[in-house]
Amino acid sequence: MADEKNTVDMTIRNIPKATHATMGHVAALTGTPVSVMARDVLIETFSNPIRRFGMLSPLVDALDQVIGNHCSLPVVPEMVDSFYGTRWNLALQELLGIENDGQLQQILVKNTPYLTVRADQVMEGRKSVPKGTALWFGLFAEIAFSDDDIILRAWESVYFVPSAEHYYLYVQHINALRALRQLAPFDSFEFTLERDFGSVRLFRPDHYDYGAWHVIITLKPEAAAVLPGNGSTDGICFPGLSQRIFHAPAKQGYSCAAVNSRGEFESGFRFTDGRCELDVYSNGINEGANTTGLDEVISALADTLETRLL
Repeated sequence: MADEKNTVDMTIRNIPKATHATMGHVAALTGTPVSVMARDVLIETFSNPIRRFGMLSPLVDALDQVIGNHCSLPVVPEMVDSFYGTRWNLALQELLGIENDGQLQQILVKNTPYLTVRADQVMEGRKSVPKGTALWFGLFAEIAFSDDDIILRAWESVYFVPSAEHYYLYVQHINALRALRQLAPFDSFEFTLERDFGSVRLFRPDHYDYGAWHVIITLKPEAAAVLPGNGSTDGICFPGLSQRIFHAPAKQGYSCAAVNSRGEFESGFRFTDGRCELDVYSNGINEGANTTGLDEVISALADTLETRLL
């Protein structure tokens, strides 16, 4: 190969004779040299429109400078160019149905108000702003404003890091952008279990730290009628789960002493008007390494309630 003026020359060997003959016929019919036709097919097949637009668009250059000024960082003329960058660009192209530069410009213009928000999320500790950063941020915002399936597929194919904590952060960033457009949050961390007594819902409020979860239990009227009075020892014991700890807030009246199977007092929870709220935490271990999954937590709570109420 010889590199000259941002192009390369290639020699292609072992093309089947039948294919070469067909190319010759098409070349004669269209008046296009076989070499030009082969070149055009290669460019069309292996083009990376996101990278090309990021390199050539004056709008991208201008918005890169906006991000640089916002972060007090220099903008460098080099793009992040790697095998992974190409793979991610092709995945985004498929997820968002990108076919031409006009669509990319529309995405960038539409999401310009959110570029500095994205910069605040990910630019801390960086020393420079690579060329094309504005387009990459605009595409992330476009993903954030898409439906749940696109958001999840983008994590799996583009933004994936093998850590539950990184996924938690990804969802936080997505929902911070969605809130600016008054869109419903992406509820990836939510489990709801329906049983005869009612429902148990476990989810992650936006302001909770990683490894902390909130539970809302709602009873049907017939199940709530089985409960004893609101005495100081009328609570229900928390299920005993490895690497998990429960807490019922006393201020809302959900915390209560309870008697365990050994006849001993321990902290428990109770209902007010058929409703209870409590928190559950990862105990003594990082959430990503916790072997007691959230599905086990919600099932254990439901089993405990069934034993007591039905």
